Amino acid sequence: MSVTREYAIAAISKYGSMNKASKALHICDKTLRKAIKGKVGMGIKSIAMRETECINETNRLGISEQDLLEKTDIETRVLNAIKIEITHLSDKQYLRDSDMKKECRCPDTRLWRKLRETKDFHQNVMMVGMNREPMIYWGTSESIKSMINRGKAKVPNWIESSEET
Repeated sequence: MSVTREYAIAAISKYGSMNKASKALHICDKTLRKAIKGKVGMGIKSIAMRETECINETNRLGISEQDLLEKTDIETRVLNAIKIEITHLSDKQYLRDSDMKKECRCPDTRLWRKLRETKDFHQNVMMVGMNREPMIYWGTSESIKSMINRGKAKVPNWIESSEET
């Protein structure tokens, strides 16, 4: 069965022009012209199948909100990277704050400090060293809790100040 004149005209009226109709049906515009002139064209079944494929493709072109934020928002990307890096740390394994920042590919120090100080990560951060500039380390919540309870580390300043208020 070939493309009829009526089907070609209906497709052109549906899509607005011959070029748009041929692109939507995935056929050559010459095939539509031949069908309008009454010459033999492509089978209607295959055009109908391509029409449904075209509809299904438009649904797949969408993007979820989470994926969109992951691609465009640096804060979301870094937060997700922190969560992933924490899950990769094994028990009794620690990562320096500067190394964690590099692993999470955070370009902005101000943003890094803001995200690191969120309540979600309070149990994963500790301060080691009692000198002027103590080091910040990341680890699993159990490991961090163990180090703090044994007196080998302490809770960072930003956590102590947020718990008091």
